[in-house]
Amino acid sequence: ETFQHVVANLHELDCLTPQQVPEIPFMMNTAKTIIVNLDANHEFQGLMKELIYYAPFVTLNSYLIVQDAKLDKIWGTAGPTAALNAFLQLSPPGEFVVEEDLKFHGYSQHIYVRRAQVTVPHSYFLQVAMEA
Repeated sequence: ETFQHVVANLHELDCLTPQQVPEIPFMMNTAKTIIVNLDANHEFQGLMKELIYYAPFVTLNSYLIVQDAKLDKIWGTAGPTAALNAFLQLSPPGEFVVEEDLKFHGYSQHIYVRRAQVTVPHSYFLQVAMEA
């Protein structure tokens, strides 16, 4: 259901282009800026799922924002920062890069991750996660 809502919203915003291949029903419209702001689930497993699902929608030179990175230290357990680091390990080198100038911006310590290149399709992250 969530996936259908996301796809419907992206269609409304003209962010997807229809494809003729049944296995690939759409592709991201690379001319659009798509920024993903993750601030719902701050636990490691939940955020990993969100990263794997939503981060691939981020278009080239747009941002993925992971909110409340300081919670790892406050809770004393793996949280947003650990999940982001694990996600970056799953990603091809250079696909997503942490913007050091914006790292831990603000009191809540949000991490800004830029999509520096697009070398893999959305399905890549799902496949890598299942193999891990």
